[in-house]
Amino acid sequence: MGAPRRGTRLRIVDAEGRDCAAGVFGEVVIEGDTVARGYYRRPDLTVAAFGAAELGGAPVRSYRTGDEGCLDSEGMLHFRGRLDLQVKLNGFRIELGEIEEHIRRLPDVAAVAVVAEQRDGRVAHLVAHVVPTGPLAQTPFRAGLALKEQLRRTLPHYMIPKKIAFCEALPLTGNGKVDRRALVGAPAKA
Repeated sequence: MGAPRRGTRLRIVDAEGRDCAAGVFGEVVIEGDTVARGYYRRPDLTVAAFGAAELGGAPVRSYRTGDEGCLDSEGMLHFRGRLDLQVKLNGFRIELGEIEEHIRRLPDVAAVAVVAEQRDGRVAHLVAHVVPTGPLAQTPFRAGLALKEQLRRTLPHYMIPKKIAFCEALPLTGNGKVDRRALVGAPAKA
């Protein structure tokens, strides 16, 4: 990503809204004269994500994107993923998007979404919902075991999903994004 347009500034902030130093990951905030006033007919979301800022002495809008990134010493933005895709499992903070990227790189995987299954209000385990590029050459159970074995070469043990569910397609929301809520609790094969 190049420099933001004139009249726009990118900031990286921590959970309390304080600026992060160069190279430190936090939430990406966009400030400027082109930032929207808020979400259409969603005042609850608007209050949480939009605010006021000052840029060059002029009042502007700010938007907390929900994305995690950092600015390097030259001001280049490095995107890591969605903050709402981070979970804590057995004391480890895990970025679900990172697991998805490793699975997506495997041969015979067309698409994937990893979700956290909860038990008693805590993350119990991870489930990878995988769309294969074609018919499975073995049972879903065996294919899931083979996929996990491949992941062991590139991921630490705590990031390997406990279960693998093969499906023809991932469910989508009305705006074309993966419907992760529909995947939570969906049956898994391995």
